[in-house]
Amino acid sequence: MNTSKATTRNMFLIKPINEKNAVYATVSKFQENNYAHLRKYYLPADSSKWLPSPYGISFSQKQWDEFKEQAPVISKHIADAKQLKLDFKESEMHLTVKQFKKQQYITFKKEKVGEDKKVTTLSVTLSPQEWDVFVGLFATIDTLMVA
Repeated sequence: MNTSKATTRNMFLIKPINEKNAVYATVSKFQENNYAHLRKYYLPADSSKWLPSPYGISFSQKQWDEFKEQAPVISKHIADAKQLKLDFKESEMHLTVKQFKKQQYITFKKEKVGEDKKVTTLSVTLSPQEWDVFVGLFATIDTLMVA
């Protein structure tokens, strides 16, 4: 079996951006480990297959569990229109809930340091409605993570 390539199973649309870009929640297997992803995908002009962009967050099982534990806190801050900043040690991800033009947004952010020592920020932003869609998929993602 070739384990150098990730195999993606089940893509769940979270946020259509336009006809060529969208945010999906996915689960993939890489080197016998399952990962949950919240990632921007794009549709190349010469293809009908959505491809992952580098912009997104990946969670190992341990990281996924750490993140899910905080989901009720995140949802409460969204419902109460309060700001929030969380740092997840296990995944080195930062999550913020902020208001912009009277609308709240949830931003997942991770910094990646390249071989050239250049820091690249990878992020995905969701509205409260998109957050609810994502949270609604947690049980399905949990099932796929242990499969």
